[in-house]
Amino acid sequence: MTLMSPAVAARFKTAKGFLNRQMARTVHFTVLAYFIVFILGHVAMVFTTGLIENLNHITRGVNDSSFGGLVLFLIGVAVVVAAWVLATPLRSNSHASFNMAGDWSLGGPAIFLRRRSPLLNSKRRTSHPTFGRMANRS
Repeated sequence: MTLMSPAVAARFKTAKGFLNRQMARTVHFTVLAYFIVFILGHVAMVFTTGLIENLNHITRGVNDSSFGGLVLFLIGVAVVVAAWVLATPLRSNSHASFNMAGDWSLGGPAIFLRRRSPLLNSKRRTSHPTFGRMANRS
């Protein structure tokens, strides 16, 4: 459930004006691009100025050449990748599991908005190969 969805924007009449959905998407994309460049730049600096020593300073706070910092770094990367894989919509085949995830993460607001908006509870069939399959199951 997102407040940038067309159904919610139409219901709360936030689709018009300067601070509309497209402006929010533009700002979010710009900030995302900045963070990606920022992170890649800093990771490149860590790698080029001595990977093992820098990772030991960052993760363990020690000044040695052991592989403890690298191990912690690789565990951190594995946790982030696992969270990304678990969070991606490709892991789910049904609309109900998206609703359950929204209910679990947002609680009351997600349940309230889904019950109040007829567009979110639509039973109509669609011709889209993926979304049609999801809508037809509910």
